[in-house]
Amino acid sequence: YGKITKHAERVYVAGPFSSESDEGVVENIEAASTIGLQLADRGHLVHVPHQATAFMHELQNYEYFMDLDLSIIEKWATALYFVGSSPGADRELELAEKLGLTIWRSIDEVPFVAGR
Repeated sequence: YGKITKHAERVYVAGPFSSESDEGVVENIEAASTIGLQLADRGHLVHVPHQATAFMHELQNYEYFMDLDLSIIEKWATALYFVGSSPGADRELELAEKLGLTIWRSIDEVPFVAGR
């Protein structure tokens, strides 16, 4: 096990969702979900927006989801895990940096939470 901290972070997982193919969308959801499971395994509280809204994307426009996701980062998150670049994930990263949140880009950077 790696470094152990006392408190869990509230981690928002930022990464690509959209793709030119349905298979690409599924791959993006799976990549974010895998990271989410690894973060939870380390004891953190995790929000994977890819899972939360995967079946709503045809009901709303892109900016609706950006407003939703940015508000979750602003009001809830204490950390952001950056899976990879995309127009939306880059906006999420920019907000997290502006807010001074902890930002991780590798699972090896993420500490384990004591007592979890």
